[in-house]
Amino acid sequence: MPYVTRNAEGEIAGMFEQLQPEMAEEFLPDDNPEVVAFSERSDAALADLQDKIKQDWL
Repeated sequence: MPYVTRNAEGEIAGMFEQLQPEMAEEFLPDDNPEVVAFSERSDAALADLQDKIKQDWL
């Protein structure tokens, strides 16, 4: 993993475990710096969203 899609600026916009024909055909290794940075940003955004959801339920 992962196959990636890129935005207009050339930054990773999404990652997929499997090839997505005509969408995500570029493969990068897990330890690629772009993949690591995207994963870290995604994890942080998910944690923030989970915190907001918890606050809404309290």
